[in-house]
Formats: sequence, structure tokens, C-alpha cells
Amino acid sequence: MILFKTDTPEVTGAPAVAGGDGNIVITTLSILAAALTFCYCALLFCFTKDPFFMIMGTATALAYTCLLILVEMNKKSLAAICFLIVTNMAAMTLAIGKGAIVGETMLAVFLIIFTLLLFKQARTILISSIACVLVLLVIKLNFRTGFLRPIPVDGLQSVALFKDICAFCLFILTTSAVAFFSNHVNRLIKALKASNAALKKALDEKSVLSQVLSHEIRNPLHSLTGITEVLTKEIENKEVYLPLLEYMHDLNTSSSYAMSVVNNFLELEQSQRQQIQPEIFAPAEWLKGIARSFQYQADRKHVKLIVETDDEVPGFIYACKTSLNKIVINLVVNAIKFTRDNTVVTITLARQDDTLLLKVRDRGMGMSQEKMSRIFNLYETEQNSFLQGTGIGLYVAGTLSKVIGGSLILDSVESKGTTFTLSFPLIAAAAPPLKPVINEASLHGLKVLSIDDDSFSQKYLRRYFDDTGIQVKQAYSGKEGLEAAWEWQPDVILLDAFLGDMTGHEIIQQVQVLSPKSRIIIISGSACEKEQLRFLDEGAENYLLKPLPKKALFAAIGNEYTPGSIIGAAQAV
Repeated sequence: MILFKTDTPEVTGAPAVAGGDGNIVITTLSILAAALTFCYCALLFCFTKDPFFMIMGTATALAYTCLLILVEMNKKSLAAICFLIVTNMAAMTLAIGKGAIVGETMLAVFLIIFTLLLFKQARTILISSIACVLVLLVIKLNFRTGFLRPIPVDGLQSVALFKDICAFCLFILTTSAVAFFSNHVNRLIKALKASNAALKKALDEKSVLSQVLSHEIRNPLHSLTGITEVLTKEIENKEVYLPLLEYMHDLNTSSSYAMSVVNNFLELEQSQRQQIQPEIFAPAEWLKGIARSFQYQADRKHVKLIVETDDEVPGFIYACKTSLNKIVINLVVNAIKFTRDNTVVTITLARQDDTLLLKVRDRGMGMSQEKMSRIFNLYETEQNSFLQGTGIGLYVAGTLSKVIGGSLILDSVESKGTTFTLSFPLIAAAAPPLKPVINEASLHGLKVLSIDDDSFSQKYLRRYFDDTGIQVKQAYSGKEGLEAAWEWQPDVILLDAFLGDMTGHEIIQQVQVLSPKSRIIIISGSACEKEQLRFLDEGAENYLLKPLPKKALFAAIGNEYTPGSIIGAAQAV
């Protein structure tokens, strides 16, 4: 299925004037050239009484006039070529045959401008320009050496009047050509500016649409996550409900996969302009955490996930964990999807000089060379009975690998399996300071105000706080939330970024006046980095992304996460 398709036009040379404008250029310059050539030859006839000049002037003028017929027939390219031929032949005949002044240097300049104006193909422009220069050189050499026909020293070349007249005629032609060229360039610039403005508007609208869709899609997923966590907690220790536990796990897997699809689509817009935000983390524990989060999906196919880390890999590294999360998650999902049942998916991390090599290997059917050449293309996908993909996961992984300064390569053998190797720069780091362990008991008595107009999200968010000792109040509109903030003075405010009556930005400004000691945590369905930074700049302590697991929520309330570090939490906890 192809959702988007863009065609990039092939650049073949300098921009030529459009069909209608090109016809106007040829018509105008042909009429001018015919009139000026006839007048110049008539003056030469009056001075020399040689009828050749009248015949030459008349014939050349008629030749230029005939070009108008080609223009009417919409044969613009043929008319332009004939214009160059007539002009060069007339110049050589007058200069070499009769020793007349033709201003060959300025004439060559005019013809090159004419060529650039009328032709699009680089090859045609090059051939035409070379031909004009050769005519110039032949006329110059013959004037100096007489190798074709000697030119008398006291002939027409010595008459200053004809030099001035010829220069004036060529000045008119060249000025006209330059005027056309300048007008054409100005129109191109205006068209380019208009196109850029339209493109910027479209990109802005796309960004807004992505934010809105992201929020609207994440809201029900957030509710679904809350429902599954609450129900799982309710039934996991009750034997009578154990048969339902598998269905709850299935529901959780499906919602997690739906979230990964949403994240991948949003990443298409953000990956090209994403800013790298490195952090210190333990790579071995990080990979084990990812493997644990996908073990249930692997168990459905009786697949074992194995994580192997070489001893040479540092205990802590400094890298963009958020981007690495997205890359590795897509690779692991892909490996589980295509590996055979009852096999192993291996995730290995090794060091090679100043580079880390992260390999994800499956034992699937492999792929052909033809398939390998297309695998990183957008929407390239294969069907699978367990999880059907959108075809963008590997595209996102490949794009993000470049964003972090690395690369993603593929090695596959048919009937044996596939290995993806991610290489990225290694920056070893010291262990970060230990963070205080946050547990629910330590938050006893904390006052939390949740402001969200989504009743489903509110309903199951409240269940997160059952039996914790945390005091919770809920408001379903911005106005109601501000009143509660003023009256109750909460310790923490969980604020939805999009409300029906007010924006999150408006609420933050007023909360800072009404309840200045409250910590504000934004809960949003939009992963827009620009929007996140704006909220943080306005005074929000953190920015959490829906759907929000309980573990991530309590970590943020307990101030365990620094701003921005939790954006990928929903994907990688």
C-alpha cells in the first residue's frame, strides 16, 4: 500500500523559458535581427555600391522572418537552432567574404545569452556555445592571418562609422536578450519564493495535523493502557481469573504494537530535524530491558530473546538513548516477526575501536539480494501471520541511524536468517550519580491534581493511585482545574496539553500565579519536540507522552526523570 508518493524532477541543465515565453523571445529577437541586419547591409551597400550587401541583407532578413512560421507551428527548439545558424552564417559571410565589421566578440556574447535563454538540455547548450565560440575564433584568425580570405588593411574593417553602427545594432540585440533573461530569472525567483511559502505552509499544516492526530490517537491508547494495567493487577493473583490473564497480555501487546506504529509514523516527520540529546546510560542493562519488554511477543512464537554484551563494552556510555531505543525496538520487532517458531533472536553489543556494533539476528527465511536492495524503502513490507507491519519501521531505523552519526547495514542469507548491524560512535562515560529510589510509600500524602477532559483517561489514571496514600483530585476542564489549583494548592499538577476550553500554555501561566509552588507535569499525546521545549521553557517540570505506564508516571511524580528523558518511556519501559 502506498500512502505517499513524491516525484523528484530530473535536472537536465539551465532553466529555459516556458513554451509561450520562449516563442515571444524568438519572435522579438528575430524581428529585431531582421530589421537591424537589413539596415546594416543597406548602409554597406550605400557605402560600397556592391549589390551583394543588398542581396545578403534581404536574404538574411527573409530567413529571420521565416523563423516566425516555425514559431507559429510551435517548433520553438527548431526555430532557436535556425536562429543561431542564420546569425553565424551571416556573420561569417559578411566578415570573411567581404571583410565587413560584424562585432564578432559581442555577437558571440549575444548568442550565448540567447542559447542559455532558449535551451534546457545541458548538451545542447554546450554544443551551441562551442559553435558560437568557434565562429568567433575563425573570424578573428582570418582577420589576423587571412588563412581563408585575406582582408585588406584599408577595407571596411578600417571604417570607424561601421564599427559604431555594428556595435549599436549588437547592443540593441544583447540588451533585449539580457532583458528577457533578467525577466525570466525574476519570474523564477518569484515562483520559487511562492513555492517555498506554499511548502512552508503545507509543512506547518502537516506538523499541526500530526500533533492533533497524535493527541487524538494517543488518548484512547492511554486509556487502553490504563485499563489493561488495572485489570491485570486485579486478576493476576486470583486463581479464578487466571484464564483471562493471557487475554490481558494479548490486549497489552496489541496496544503496545499500535503505539509503536503511531510512533513510527510521527517519526517520519521528526527524524530529519530531530536534535540529538545524548545521555549517560548502561548499554547492557538497557538492552536487557528492551528484551524483557518484548519477551511476551517472542513467547507467542516460542522464540527466545538472548542479549550478549562483550566485556570490552564500557559499563556506561554517552549517546542518544531516545533514538537508539527507536532503532533497536524496530529491529527487535522485525526480528520476532520474521524469525521461525522455536528459534532464537540474538541481540549482541560489541566494541570495534571507537565504534559500538549492535547486531540483531533472526533465524528466519532470509531474503534475496533484490529484496535487500529495497528493504529500507518507505512502506516496503511483507505479510506475516502474527503481526502485519506498515513497512516504515526499518525506514525509520535507517533514517535515525544517520541522525546519530552511525549506519545500519543488512546481511541476509536465504533460508538461514537476517542480521542487522547498527554502528554508532562510542563515547565512554563514568557512572552517573545514583538517583534516590522512588517507591509509592515515599509519596504518601502527596497532593496530585489531574486536569484532563478525557473521562476515560481520568478514570483509569485515578486507579493508578489506589492504595498509595496519594491524595488525588480531578478536573475535566481548564476553568475547573484553575479553581481546584487555587483552592487546593496541590503539590503536583498533571496537565493535559490539549483541553476543550483552554490551552495548556494558558493554564501554566495562570497556575504559576494561583498555585506557584505546584510542580506542573504535562501529559500529552503530541511528540513534537518544539512543543515539548515550549512547555518546559514556560515552567513545566516534565513532559510525559501518552500512553503513560504507571511506572513512568510515578517516576516523574517522584522527580526521578529529568525533563525530556521520559519521552520514550512508553516505548521502552
